[in-house]
Amino acid sequence: MSIHGVELTAQRVGGSPITEAEVDRIFASLSSNIAIHTVDIASDLNVGTLSFMLSVECPNGLDAESLVPGIVDDALERALEGQSGAEIQQHALTFTPAFC
Repeated sequence: MSIHGVELTAQRVGGSPITEAEVDRIFASLSSNIAIHTVDIASDLNVGTLSFMLSVECPNGLDAESLVPGIVDDALERALEGQSGAEIQQHALTFTPAFC
């Protein structure tokens, strides 16, 4: 397995606030995903913006540059499901090379 870093931001459509309970739920969802190795979240709750730094495990021999962003997209989509109120959507995704 190799570990790769992914940075991304998500923002609530319309820029309405995000509650701490929502951030906790999103963090728990991402942390429980078997493909996600570590999760760091920074947030501006009043503006409705979340910034993530995730490390993702990728089996050796697979093309991490195409596989890892897909893993993160799926994990983030599941984490953001079920939001009450305005939708939170992925805003930007940056794949960074392996750091472990």
